[in-house]
Amino acid sequence: MGEAVAAAEDALKKEGAVVVPAPRPSKGVASWAVDLLERLAVRLGHDKAKPLHWLSGNFAPVRDETPPAAGLPVRGHLPECLNGEFVRVGPNPKFVPVAGYHWY
Repeated sequence: MGEAVAAAEDALKKEGAVVVPAPRPSKGVASWAVDLLERLAVRLGHDKAKPLHWLSGNFAPVRDETPPAAGLPVRGHLPECLNGEFVRVGPNPKFVPVAGYHWY
């Protein structure tokens, strides 16, 4: 059955259709075991009384949108072909990590 599904997906890709991936692929025993070990390592290795310094202050997740600022001083100019908005560079986790958080 897997070959038939793969052949159908290949045919759709050739036609230019959108292929929707499986959002939650099935996990094997090894993947489950690695997740369990990671959760255990995080639980034993991190003191919950201490805040995560990389998720506080300037690095804290931004939950709300910031309104546009008007009247800012401008020096120079932007190229005409550059349009859009600059949102943020860096991590901004939307959800609490499953098994700890790493800076990168």
